[in-house]
Amino acid sequence: VVHRGQTQPFLDPEAAPVLEVAPGDEVALAVADRSGNRLPRSAKVDDLLQLRLARGFPLTGPIRVAGARPGQTLRVEILKVSTADWGWSAILPGHGLLPDLFEQPLLKISTIANQQVELLKGWRLPLRPGRSPSASGSGCCWARSPCSASPRPSC
Repeated sequence: VVHRGQTQPFLDPEAAPVLEVAPGDEVALAVADRSGNRLPRSAKVDDLLQLRLARGFPLTGPIRVAGARPGQTLRVEILKVSTADWGWSAILPGHGLLPDLFEQPLLKISTIANQQVELLKGWRLPLRPGRSPSASGSGCCWARSPCSASPRPSC
């Protein structure tokens, strides 16, 4: 088992592995959220603003596969993904995909139940860990066009 605290802020080929496995081994990963699991379900926007979020994201690992060499492609099969019964998303002015669009910070705590995430009252998205809603052909993702400073929906 690799625990939530065994993270790196960036992909770093020089980082020491937290675990070494043999090809074919199964590994359980407990991953951290963007806050490093320091934001409780009861959090308010002021709690988020008081966190000192590191640059990058908490990436669990690295894990060394015995016998693997740099440049090789490894096949990884994800057997199961489970989530908490809640999650959070935030808008911080000056950060993220839409840095200049919002003047006030926003924190949204969402409920996760019955394989759905309730983002707003009565507005639910199917829970598909590791996939965006648009990966299934439903939903919409906002993207910044490479030739425009304005965000546009890519549905």
